[in-house]
Amino acid sequence: MGVKGLKQYVEDNKGVLTRKMTFRSPHSSAKRKVLVVDGLSCLRVFYNPCLDWLCGGQWTELRNELLGFVRRFQQAGFDLVFIFDGVVEQAKRKLWVQRRKQDMRKIRHVFDHMERTGCYPARSMFCLPAALSTYVRMALKSVGVEVINSMGEADREIARYCLSNGCYGVLG
Repeated sequence: MGVKGLKQYVEDNKGVLTRKMTFRSPHSSAKRKVLVVDGLSCLRVFYNPCLDWLCGGQWTELRNELLGFVRRFQQAGFDLVFIFDGVVEQAKRKLWVQRRKQDMRKIRHVFDHMERTGCYPARSMFCLPAALSTYVRMALKSVGVEVINSMGEADREIARYCLSNGCYGVLG
């Protein structure tokens, strides 16, 4: 089972496999508690279909969403470090190109729908705005969050960072 299969399995079994957790501030620990966030894997969490995605993006609302997310963790005593993928590695380039082509077909479908019906597309047609990952990086930096751009695949950089800095965990 790949990452997508595992994600789908967890989503299908939410009541059985997951539970809501409340983080409490560490009492006497002076050591920094760090959670590393896989930036690209969280884009859909931060930019969801409730924001106007069709007209180019609600950047102020997205920045506010990111700020709220960061502050909730800070209030619980955690610092967040976001790590984003760099260039697509040669071994994954063919799959990356296939996914971009799939994205373009989905976008074409959205425009065809609007032309045909004259109506705003349904949530099921949601597409992330172009350049979203670049904007999220800038927005996070603007609110004082540490952002690391990996030279390649972020997974290795995340593991390396966690081991070197004794991180509390990874969000992805």
